[in-house]
Amino acid sequence: VRCESLREVRKISPVCNLPALSQSLAHLRMVQIEESKIADIGRVLNDQNRPLKERFRALFTLKNIGGPKALESIGSCFEDDSALLKHELAYCLGQMQDRAAIPILTKVLEDSAQEPMVRHEAAEALGAIGASEVEQILVKYSKDPVVEVAETCEIALGRVRTRGVVGV
Repeated sequence: VRCESLREVRKISPVCNLPALSQSLAHLRMVQIEESKIADIGRVLNDQNRPLKERFRALFTLKNIGGPKALESIGSCFEDDSALLKHELAYCLGQMQDRAAIPILTKVLEDSAQEPMVRHEAAEALGAIGASEVEQILVKYSKDPVVEVAETCEIALGRVRTRGVVGV
């Protein structure tokens, strides 16, 4: 059975564990695609000679495909010169809600050479994933000298803690 939206799922079962269901649906949405094709898309994303429009299309394609190879391709692009692209990389990793992205996002948050908007989005993405194991890193960087990063870490920390208490 393939569900197109959570609204359809609620019609089937109005009372359910939405976070667990959401994770299950994420796996159902994953497209069956050869790893070599995912690598090709990753090369487009990481090719600084390509127009940003193509690279963004590759990024969103990888986000929709998901899985380890897509995460690897996205994670390897954080050395790029474009702060806007790196911001979107972090955003997409948060949207994927894959715990395997936590080390990538943590590294970005810890890297003070990254632009503040990129580090801010990495913190936001860690909060979106919502795993309890990110709590320590968010506490640490809630005292970051860059105000935008510190404030985002505080907000993300609240989100993680709320999820832990409420089970959302």
